[in-house]
Amino acid sequence: MRQDNKKALQVMLDAALFTAFAAIISIIESFIFPTGLFLPGVKLGLSNIATAAAFYLSGTVCAFFTAFLRPLFIFVFTGNAFSLCLSMCGSLLSFASLIISKPLYGKRISFIGVSALSALFHSIGQSIAGGILTSGTAFALYFPLFAAASVISGDICGVVMNTVLPRLSAAFGRTKGTEKAL
Repeated sequence: MRQDNKKALQVMLDAALFTAFAAIISIIESFIFPTGLFLPGVKLGLSNIATAAAFYLSGTVCAFFTAFLRPLFIFVFTGNAFSLCLSMCGSLLSFASLIISKPLYGKRISFIGVSALSALFHSIGQSIAGGILTSGTAFALYFPLFAAASVISGDICGVVMNTVLPRLSAAFGRTKGTEKAL
């Protein structure tokens, strides 16, 4: 098998693995921490750890597919088109924040900062989508609370990511690549 085909296959397999991991975490999280437990629509967002792990361990393409496919996969189980739109916009903006923050990682921000920024961008994406879909200002008025909660949950996910990512890196056998990527 040619090197290009082997690399493309590895990216596809990694994307499938991280997407399944993200979807499973999202489903489990919805049972453990029901949406709206503290604020309506706010979740901890543990599935975003899978997208960040895909980004740092397997690269931009794998992370994009993970960010794009996870909302679609969840939609298959829930059938909620409104949630699909919110989740897709949030997920793709969150992915964009990973690209933006990559040059700063290790120099100015840690995984906690990366995760908090990612969570904030996720909230921005969801608020924009919600505002467009409902043609109302309720999402704009709710945004400050939503953003504050997302930064706090992003910090929590960042702490988890600090613990999980080195272990995933070793499990994937990509310690050298991870050090270079980070």
